[in-house]
Amino acid sequence: MVHKKNWLSLLFCAVFILQIFQIIFFQKALIFRKYDISYWKDRFFHSQWVLPLSKRSIGDDGLYSYIGYTLIKDGKLDGYNVEAPPLAKYFYGYSIEVFDNPLFVSFGFGIGVLLFLFFIGKKVLKSSWASFYFVVLIFLDKLFFSQLSETLLDVPQLFFLLVNFYFFLVSLERKEKIFPILSGISLGFFAVTKIPLFVPLVFLMEVFILFHKKKFNGILFYVSFFVLGILVCYVPYFIAGHSLVDFLKLEKYVVSFYLKSKLQPNILSVWKTIFLGTIPNIGGGGYTKILEWSVILPITFLSTLIFFIKHYSRKHVFGIQDSLGIFILLSLVLFMKIPFSPRYIIIILPVFYLLSIKLLESLKNSVIKNGIYVLVLLYSFSSAFLFLSPKPDTVLSDFSYNISHFYFKDIYQEDISQPNKISRDNFDSISKNLFNNATIRSLVVKETGRNVPLSGNNGWVDYIFTYSTQNLGQFSESKRIYLTKVNQEWKINWQWIVLLNEYNLTDKVQNNVILGGRGSILDSSGKILAGDGMGYLISFDVSKLDQKKEDEMLKVISGYSLKIPVYLQNAYLENPLDSSNVLLTTTFKKLSDKDLQKLNSYSGITVIPYLSRVYNGIDPQSIGNTAYNECCTSIYSPYSYHGVDGVEEQFDAKLSGYDGGSLTLFDSKGKVKRVIIQKTPKNGEDVTVN
Repeated sequence: MVHKKNWLSLLFCAVFILQIFQIIFFQKALIFRKYDISYWKDRFFHSQWVLPLSKRSIGDDGLYSYIGYTLIKDGKLDGYNVEAPPLAKYFYGYSIEVFDNPLFVSFGFGIGVLLFLFFIGKKVLKSSWASFYFVVLIFLDKLFFSQLSETLLDVPQLFFLLVNFYFFLVSLERKEKIFPILSGISLGFFAVTKIPLFVPLVFLMEVFILFHKKKFNGILFYVSFFVLGILVCYVPYFIAGHSLVDFLKLEKYVVSFYLKSKLQPNILSVWKTIFLGTIPNIGGGGYTKILEWSVILPITFLSTLIFFIKHYSRKHVFGIQDSLGIFILLSLVLFMKIPFSPRYIIIILPVFYLLSIKLLESLKNSVIKNGIYVLVLLYSFSSAFLFLSPKPDTVLSDFSYNISHFYFKDIYQEDISQPNKISRDNFDSISKNLFNNATIRSLVVKETGRNVPLSGNNGWVDYIFTYSTQNLGQFSESKRIYLTKVNQEWKINWQWIVLLNEYNLTDKVQNNVILGGRGSILDSSGKILAGDGMGYLISFDVSKLDQKKEDEMLKVISGYSLKIPVYLQNAYLENPLDSSNVLLTTTFKKLSDKDLQKLNSYSGITVIPYLSRVYNGIDPQSIGNTAYNECCTSIYSPYSYHGVDGVEEQFDAKLSGYDGGSLTLFDSKGKVKRVIIQKTPKNGEDVTVN
């Protein structure tokens, strides 16, 4: 039999080696990239994990690697991201410390998974070559190998589960105490790698089998070292002075965190993932295509189903296959009960492949069997190649998001072929100062065309950028942005005209405003109920923040504006254009000397007279006026201020006016390079209401 399969075995060996090389080749930029501690610290503390309203989000992989690094430095398990167990994060942290890259451990876990899959495959398939085929096909599956270039928890969790399962199988065959010990402690590690949803299932199933096999001593060692495996990962927590009671309170908090989660499960998510390769959008409204999906997933699922139909159609003794069947069934039920992500399926994916191959190996016609092997192998390899081949979509999507939110540090770090003559902080400062001087408050990016060849190292993408300024309205620019491939990654070939057409580093922009105005709302006696008048602009210097008085300060400012405290806080902490003078809000009522004294008592606050929309007889809270260009502030401008409710909304067209003036680009000698906006002001009309 071995000789007849030599050609097939050689083919599988060749594809296995090619898969290793193509992963290294296409992922080399990630594999050899040094971890930038300062960047990820800045990214984390300005992300949604620290600032709930922040749109500068950080993904799970970025989160786990950074938290892992902080864990090995300060050991505070009860700090950030306590809801996710610490073991895998420890590994990522030490990988950063030793190798300056967390992916070394991620690939290490992947190798460990393949190794133990081979050992388990030999026991289930009773054939070394069939087990090797099983390992190669798993290695080619995009749902598996795509996670090797990310620092997630699913592959480490799968690794410890496989270690547990292998030593558990050995413990059923042999009498040595070491095997239930290794099985128990690895299940403990499994429990503290990711949220232990599967732990009760695996634990009860394995205890039941040990009891059924009358291995009572094995149960004692298994349970004892399972508990030890959990506790040993919290040794730094206990060394820091925490008690077992503190540990139990910590676990209670974790359970409470997930019970209070606002994410709702979708019962169909797992089935759409398996059969259609789509996942419902978190925010609702449509589905997203799963890039890691392949037609092999539904085929292996259906093959597994056929295997069990055949398995239960004949008499048999309860064994490994029955345990795997229970595990799959209960896992799928669990996936329907929780907010599901496609990567979660990796925990049962090997079982689909394992039992599909066992079904295939039962075929007596070797020609058909080997033909199926070759077909699946070649399809999987070509699918992996296409998946790994660099495409510009990710970098272009990131760039569009980052520039439209003014996340210039992220553009520098992730999206461009970095200029050697400028630092990340300087890049961020130059870009923000330009937008700040031009009073650009929002930016909408729309792609209009691209030419990025499948082969080659260069391409371009056309965009229309639509800018909104605080006082002078919108202007649009057409841009062609050039791409280059660096270490098999597409990057943007940065030019400063990306920020503003014709701009270079020695240029200046000047914003001149000629005031227009929104019409007033008067009552029948001629009293002004709402109108443009002299109010106050409140700004803040973040460097002078007094955290002890921050909540009180925000509550006071909120009382003079239309913004709740958390929005104001996000404005000066997330990504301010000018951290020394963050414009927070303009007041919508006249302030007394006592009010001004109170505001000025807070360190970092500056209050200056400023044209505002002042209400005297109408409650601005009841009007609900305007969607501002800024995400988290409310700076009055006739251009951006529009009624969305009440009288302001009813007469908006008549009341609306706008400022005039110009926005001009000058060269280093003060010569006009370009007049970006030239606008005549307009005053809105007054309206009288009864």
